[in-house]
Amino acid sequence: MKPGRQKSDSCTSFLESGNPAFMAAIDGEADETTLEYLRTHPEYAHEIERMRELQTRLRIRLFRLFCPSSDMLRDYQLGLLTEEQHQAIAEHVALCPHCAAELGLLTTCS
Repeated sequence: MKPGRQKSDSCTSFLESGNPAFMAAIDGEADETTLEYLRTHPEYAHEIERMRELQTRLRIRLFRLFCPSSDMLRDYQLGLLTEEQHQAIAEHVALCPHCAAELGLLTTCS
């Protein structure tokens, strides 16, 4: 199946925002079939690069969008949360270097 094509008879544009092959190319995770398609359709390279730049700018501005607030991290550090809240933040902090750094600051300042 070519990138940009669905299993049904309806065709979609490769640049359609929901196209998994397009999204994988933006993320640098395209499979070999998609890479071959892009080699034969270089007109998409500009759009892919533009979307990568947009993704980078969004990541910089929204890097803590799904993080707990500083108040929640403080309450976590002080042991004031429910077990469920504590567990959720512990799991998040284990994967988020930004929250881990903030929690480290809270720990050293208390």
